[in-house]
Amino acid sequence: MRLIQLITVIFVLSLTSVASASGTDRRTPSFPIATYTTSWLGNTFGGPDWVQRYTDDLYVSPDGTCYMATGWDEGGREFGIYRNGKVIGKAAETHGWGNGGGTAVTANGKYIFVASSVSPLGTDQSGEQWPPKGTFWFGVGRRKLNGDVALFVGGKGHGANATAGGQFMIVNSCPQPERGDIKGLAASETRLFVSNPKAAEIAVYDIETMTKTASWSLPNTGHIAYDPRTDTLWIMQEPDGARASIVHFTTNGKVAGPPLPIPAGVEPSALCVAPDGRVIVADKGRGQQLLIYSNVNVAPTLATTFGDRGGIYSGTPGRVAPLKLSSPRGIGVDAAGNIYVASYHRGAVLESYTPAGKRNWEIHSLEFTECADIDPASPNDVYTGDHHYRLYLAKPSGADSTYLGYLVNKFASPNDPRLAGWGGGTAFVRRLHGKLFLFTTNMNAGDIEIYRFTGNGEFTAPASIIVSNAFPATRPPANHPTTTGWIWRDTNGDGSFDASKFEAAPSTVATTAFSIDSRGDIWQTYGRWVNGTLTQFVRRFPLQGIDKIGNPIYTFQSAIEQPAHPLNETGLAPTRMQYVAETDTMYFSGFDGEHKNEHRDWKTSGPVIACYDHWTTSPSKRWQIVVPWESVQVLDSKHISPDAFSVAGNRLFNGYLKDGEIRVYNTADGSYLGSLFPGPEVDKTSGWIDTMYGVRANRLASGEYLIFAEEVWHEKVLMYRLTSPD
Repeated sequence: MRLIQLITVIFVLSLTSVASASGTDRRTPSFPIATYTTSWLGNTFGGPDWVQRYTDDLYVSPDGTCYMATGWDEGGREFGIYRNGKVIGKAAETHGWGNGGGTAVTANGKYIFVASSVSPLGTDQSGEQWPPKGTFWFGVGRRKLNGDVALFVGGKGHGANATAGGQFMIVNSCPQPERGDIKGLAASETRLFVSNPKAAEIAVYDIETMTKTASWSLPNTGHIAYDPRTDTLWIMQEPDGARASIVHFTTNGKVAGPPLPIPAGVEPSALCVAPDGRVIVADKGRGQQLLIYSNVNVAPTLATTFGDRGGIYSGTPGRVAPLKLSSPRGIGVDAAGNIYVASYHRGAVLESYTPAGKRNWEIHSLEFTECADIDPASPNDVYTGDHHYRLYLAKPSGADSTYLGYLVNKFASPNDPRLAGWGGGTAFVRRLHGKLFLFTTNMNAGDIEIYRFTGNGEFTAPASIIVSNAFPATRPPANHPTTTGWIWRDTNGDGSFDASKFEAAPSTVATTAFSIDSRGDIWQTYGRWVNGTLTQFVRRFPLQGIDKIGNPIYTFQSAIEQPAHPLNETGLAPTRMQYVAETDTMYFSGFDGEHKNEHRDWKTSGPVIACYDHWTTSPSKRWQIVVPWESVQVLDSKHISPDAFSVAGNRLFNGYLKDGEIRVYNTADGSYLGSLFPGPEVDKTSGWIDTMYGVRANRLASGEYLIFAEEVWHEKVLMYRLTSPD
């Protein structure tokens, strides 16, 4: 029987693994490669559970159940429920179909209340289930403690009807794009308290009817916390450009006592009331601690702090460890006195500590639309755009890595593009002149950001940015050229975007095809009309050295541009590329005259892959293949669309958009060898490879291949270990 199976496998391989110099990969469906395992980085859980993308608020119930809020989670866990370091569930109806998350959450003994939003869909139910066109609703959703919807008469939202009602209560109805987000929620067993800065008020609602029963004016309202011992509210006021204050009110709007004394330098970011009546305030400033106040009803006094002074910036800066908090955004205390902290690491970290400060557990979600790369000189060290991991490949999947360091220093580099929302793409780690550098690109490959390791623990600093296309004047950073692309380099090391640090490009180039080779040279290819003919060009930015600050030097003046004759002869228009300096080999993917991007599918890398030898001397095509592809713009498309490829050793790994399949090809002749699929270690599940360079492959000294792939749905990076590539 085994002999028959072996003969069958050999026969199938003989039919499917051969591609000519201009062949077509005809294998359908894909067949899995047997000798690989799947693991992951960046999320505590590999699947089916996962920790949500970010954290904007946290409420902790007396039994230690944690309810964590965020505005968006790709998998739909905008309001996650956790207990004892495990995922319990999530609030339903907060994702898709016009639903959105929010920045506040609370609960009592019967319900969960979530600050959320609803956007217009233009359906027949507009005005009942959905807002009318051009209008946003901001308000509060009600859920049962298990996360299921808890309908009430008069409620709106998906599925609402006149008899049963809905789960969403409108607080602010705003014309687009105006915002009316709810900034804080607190609840007693009978009342819901809503912080509504748009109306400059605190509003009180009956938790059963969800009707407004009272309100009082208070400007700049933010987080709020309810004290059941005194039936009072502690309210954070957050005026624009000024330090937040925390005031004390009765639940009918009267001043209940003096505000908390906030020390200079403290930046309050969250608060809660402990079961013993102490008020705890999170500091996202340089202290990175929790401030614990006693005697709060008479003469509030800062009694003690919790966490290491300086948090993530203390000890070895950027190195993660218990009690090293990082921009805490939510806090809570359970009936046993355990302290819970939700922190921001360009991702979410949720921790539980005993009253004495011993960590009970920690869970995290760190990678959204990110892909990783190894340090060439230390392959067990893996980096994304924001984080450092250490690999332990002798251990089983899920235990073979640890989160080691956070790379972003908001105090030393307040203008870091990552803090302004840049990033969310692929890391390329390079050793140049003996120094370690982190290159990143955003999800749609619109720019290249370069970060230098500062020597201050784990922290990195912006070194340079290369932008090929024109930026509008309203888009940060300040002072950049607006009519063409540009290069910024931090020539004095202060991280500012002074006009003198920019070099304007000679022309605007729109491209998603680039490569950063092992020597540090950056390559681009793009099309430009010349005498009425669309002509492909290749531009190389040779590394010009390292400046006195430690930044790699690239200039348009030193860039080498030339028509890409092999591409123009064959009509290949690249959308992705990779140059291998060690063998002078160039790989392209894209479209040609026979396989056109007629539907302007902007995401795909294209169906044509070509390999050229002797690229810098006398380019000659070794092979060209056509891989399975269909435009995602076509009606009823199954999204069989390649999105990202990476070459390592003698293998090319081509990642697909929808299900995360990675098809493996022999670089000798372009033959298809089989596919990598997410394995049982990650519940056989992957979201889209949504990043244009969302696959990164490396061949280790052992001969093993280590392949990283973006996994957008559950906020992690998949890691495939191909142990027997042949």
